[in-house]
Amino acid sequence: MAAELVTADGEWRRASATENADLFWALRGGGGNFGVVTSFTFRLHEVTPVMYGGNLQFPITGGREMLRSLGDIIAAAPDELYVDVAMGTAPENVRWLAFNVCYCGPSGEAERVVGPLRKLGKPLEDTLAATPYDQLQGSGDLRGLSPLGAYGKGGLVYGITPTLVDVMVGATESAPSDGLMMWLQH
Repeated sequence: MAAELVTADGEWRRASATENADLFWALRGGGGNFGVVTSFTFRLHEVTPVMYGGNLQFPITGGREMLRSLGDIIAAAPDELYVDVAMGTAPENVRWLAFNVCYCGPSGEAERVVGPLRKLGKPLEDTLAATPYDQLQGSGDLRGLSPLGAYGKGGLVYGITPTLVDVMVGATESAPSDGLMMWLQH
């Protein structure tokens, strides 16, 4: 909701939607190097202690069709459904695609909302269940991989296009070794 910072010209400023609005916009993703932020003011959102979520992991075979269908599923889903896609390779050259799911809507609707994801294929792993928030929040942590060297790069896309699907699945299928991971978040 707001940030206090020392700008590149050495001035202390407060930025919010109503005060230094251009600077506030810039701090929210318009670029970098505007200064050093010394404090943030956040809006908190209440979450229930138990949510519905987990992982659906599939073999990469059929990945193109699953990703194309995911676009339609997300478009029809309520805002309370979060899905990210992780794709990668594991030891012994196993290529996989996983949907990391969190549904924070009415508990009685959870199975109906995530049902279309389960119908995309036969999962290698299905951990979707009512889960305490703190466990669900940490479910994607990489454990037991120390030391872990990594290189990350990101970008923004609008929608799941056939080209995006081909690039992501193709890179996963042709990766030379284990250790490749890609994410697609909505």
